[in-house]
Parts: sequence; C-alpha cells; structure tokens
Amino acid sequence: MHVPLLARRTLSVIREAAGSYDTTGPNAGTWRPGSTSTVLVSGSLQPVTDRDALLLPEGVRQRARHKLYTDPTTDLVTFSVDGQTRGDVVEVDGERLQVWGVRGYAGALLNHRRYLLLREPDAQ
Repeated sequence: MHVPLLARRTLSVIREAAGSYDTTGPNAGTWRPGSTSTVLVSGSLQPVTDRDALLLPEGVRQRARHKLYTDPTTDLVTFSVDGQTRGDVVEVDGERLQVWGVRGYAGALLNHRRYLLLREPDAQ
C-alpha cells in the first residue's frame, strides 16, 4: 500500500560539486569552487520543534527552520565537517536553507526520509 506524503510541494535544490585548489601556475593555492547544478525535489515541509533543534550542535540550533519529508529515493547531500561536504541548499519562499541532518524511516507504513533545513550561516 502506498501512502502519499501530505502537503507536498516542489522545491529547488542547489548542489555544489567539490571544489579544488590550483596546484600549478601563478594561481597555485587559489581555491576554485565547484560548479553548481539545480534539481527539483518534492516533499512536505514541516516546522522544526524544540526537540528537533536539540539534536543539532549548540551554536546552530537557532538557525533551524524546517523539516523536509521526502520519498526514500530522494538523496540530498547533508552538511558534514568530517566528510567535508557543504550540503545541498534548498530554496524555500526565497530563503536559502542548508541541508544538515537526515534520517530514513523504512518498514513503516510510510517509508520516507526526514531532512533538517537550517538557514545558511551568512544569511541575515
């Protein structure tokens, strides 16, 4: 039985490829960001609860904005210091939100993924 996610909407996701440093020539050591691409995803946006925010590291909790519930096949890149990934950026009503945490739910009535979306650090 397939149960659809409620209140779906289509959102733009900006993904940045890995960048690199120039290794030769007069610009050696200069950082070159990777190229960006935009894809569309469908999901349900929900508000972040205080309990959700507590799952985040101190210092970024106040930036939490939304939870995005998607199909289990949607694979967004999450922010990771250890993995050195920037994380995808989801555009929600003109605001750019970075994908942080993800959790998959399989074997339930409604298989899905839940992503936490945070305001980018340099956003006002």
